[in-house]
Amino acid sequence: MKQGTRTLVTLSVTSVFALTVGMSTAWANEPGYYGKEGHGGGGHSSMGGHGADMMHNSTGHLIRHLLKHEKDIGLTAEQVTKLKDMQLNLDKTRIKTEADIQVAERELKALTEDEKSDLAAIEAKLLRPQPLLTDADLLLYNLIRLAVEDHYLVFARVPLWSLVSVEADGKVRLQVLRQIALKQLDFVLVHPGTKVAEQVVLLEDGFPPQPHEISRRQDIQSVLQAAGITLTILKPHTSYTVLQLAQLLGVGEDE
Repeated sequence: MKQGTRTLVTLSVTSVFALTVGMSTAWANEPGYYGKEGHGGGGHSSMGGHGADMMHNSTGHLIRHLLKHEKDIGLTAEQVTKLKDMQLNLDKTRIKTEADIQVAERELKALTEDEKSDLAAIEAKLLRPQPLLTDADLLLYNLIRLAVEDHYLVFARVPLWSLVSVEADGKVRLQVLRQIALKQLDFVLVHPGTKVAEQVVLLEDGFPPQPHEISRRQDIQSVLQAAGITLTILKPHTSYTVLQLAQLLGVGEDE
């Protein structure tokens, strides 16, 4: 019986240690970590903040429970010391995180309340650059560029509206603009002489595709077909050679 209890205690302590080690990463990487949603600087933290807070509370509660019943459970002196160290580190992380959040909120509130603050200063607190392409996207981009370098210029993450000119007025123009708004193309092949997009490359949606993905794909296909722009769909997570891409894009030697 004692052996089973000790095994259970060891597993509990191990679990607490794993949770504690992951806490600093979870707090630092949670979406909305440095801000809170609400009006007038109040409200509650974002869902990411709630997730980290729940993880912190549950882990802290488990540590306190184990320490409170250390004799009943049969914790060794070494296990008690480790648990106290974990509790201290957890508290340090929580205190530092809360302080960072409060400082960021105070700075943002001061900027928004100061009439002399311009939009650029406020945006500097809210906006951060992010990668345009993933590693896989960048690899595919370079392969496509090598495949078509003698024929096309290659651009990535291009909005659909920038490829076409809507030669219509009134309700028809408004309807077309709504159809193409906020739709992005993975890769666009542009003729270097005419500077006109001749081909578009899209990565296939996940399987099974969601309804909004199907609708997006149909809208893009409809617009490209009407504009006379060729569409090629590639499968994600698939390895292509330069030769294969050249053939798929119609620029192979036998084309």
